[in-house]
Amino acid sequence: MVTEADGMKRQQAAAAHYPTRDLTGGLQAILEAAGLTDGTIAPEVLAPLDQFHVGGAAATTDLMAKLNLGPGARVLDLGSGLGGPARAIATAYACQVTGIDLNARFVEAANFLSRRTGLAEQVTCVHGEALDLPFGEAAFDAVVTQHAVMNIADRDALYAGVFRVLRAGGMFAMFDVVAGPEAGELIYPLPWAGVPADSHLLTAQATREVLQVAGFAIGVWQDVTEQAMVWNIAQIGAARNRPDALQPLALPLVMGADFLTMVGNLRHAIADGKLRVVQAIVTKPA
Repeated sequence: MVTEADGMKRQQAAAAHYPTRDLTGGLQAILEAAGLTDGTIAPEVLAPLDQFHVGGAAATTDLMAKLNLGPGARVLDLGSGLGGPARAIATAYACQVTGIDLNARFVEAANFLSRRTGLAEQVTCVHGEALDLPFGEAAFDAVVTQHAVMNIADRDALYAGVFRVLRAGGMFAMFDVVAGPEAGELIYPLPWAGVPADSHLLTAQATREVLQVAGFAIGVWQDVTEQAMVWNIAQIGAARNRPDALQPLALPLVMGADFLTMVGNLRHAIADGKLRVVQAIVTKPA
């Protein structure tokens, strides 16, 4: 279990890395300027902003297609950010999705966007610590996480917690950055960390081993680095192709002025073999 001091340190690091103070207020202003003050917003309008991971909405769709989700399934989105993947899952599979994130501003914005997309009854995001999940045993049919574990050093505790909240036979879907085969220091900032002290990467093999120690059976395990590179390059100018009023609904709103630097550093680290991207499905044995 994470100590109070460790939890506070992680929260402070998360708040410092994502500097937008009044994120919800900024979103309200952008939507108003775009003429979207009233009515229900289609979730895809928000995808350039709220699909907060390499690969964007397409990566979420591909990952979730590998799960056997049905109407009413209980899904946990671990590191839910602005709630984009949670809303996509709820829409596509008629699921009940709970998101949890360490950043309180993200949680507030995620719930605001769920209300604006008419999905508040299916999607709820809570402020909490991934290392101390506030849910009962076997509370979920599936758990999903996308690019949310690279800040977590204690993977044993993380995956043990996921194992606990999954029902027997439940699946854990992951889409994560891992350490690559080539040695060498990474250049910061990166999308998940501004300094080395906040980045805790495992190799793909080490990740598999920790998951197996936690009790999971490995199912799907794919290296999707090349697809990630294509998406990474496309992000450089993606926001510029949107209608003028919607251009601000993109990742720079959250990442701040260093967004292009982060994306560039990530691209170079992948190209140099220092980082890889893995998609995986593991199962809690029945």
